[in-house]
Amino acid sequence: MTKFFTNKWIPIVEYTNKENYLNEVQKQVDSISDKFVGLFFLLGICLAPIYSTWVFTWITAGCTCMLYLIVRLVLQEGKLSRALIAVVYTIFLLQFIGQLHGMAEMHFFYFTNAALLIIYQDWHMQVVYSCLAIGHHCFLALMQWKYGTDLGEYFIGYGEITFFRLFFHFGIALLMSFICGFWAYLIQRMYITITSKNKGFNQIGALEIK
Repeated sequence: MTKFFTNKWIPIVEYTNKENYLNEVQKQVDSISDKFVGLFFLLGICLAPIYSTWVFTWITAGCTCMLYLIVRLVLQEGKLSRALIAVVYTIFLLQFIGQLHGMAEMHFFYFTNAALLIIYQDWHMQVVYSCLAIGHHCFLALMQWKYGTDLGEYFIGYGEITFFRLFFHFGIALLMSFICGFWAYLIQRMYITITSKNKGFNQIGALEIK
């Protein structure tokens, strides 16, 4: 298990700016993300028989994995690829919620996925992740309120969907994303500082040797 989660994902490298540093981090943590995306795909297959959501599962999971493969094999490390990875994590979250017809426990994947994105040390990913997830719920809620169609099984399948419920639902989700984004920023700043200090120490050591 230790080997599964272990990787050289804390780079002590020379960098010219923050974006180069984040790209270097992304190169080294993508392999960790690969494992979780694979696990999410398998989990979706395991959940499909519960409510016979096979068509929904294969289409959603298949398209999501194709998007992830495009990010990994075609796009280079950068803001766009990290944003699309956040989209992948969001779609898996929404897929699990829809597969189990809005069961409350499936919403906890919001917290696990937000925590997983911290390894990229890019707080912008939390913005993409939270906006997409909340936007999805808002759209379905508005559709249900306007047309009277019962869409609760696709996002909130427990209790009446009211503004009061959504206010706390979204508020807690945003708080979690803020905390994870703040952690990602703190980790980023900490390791950039370590990198700068190590670089300075190496230069001083080289001068002393001379």
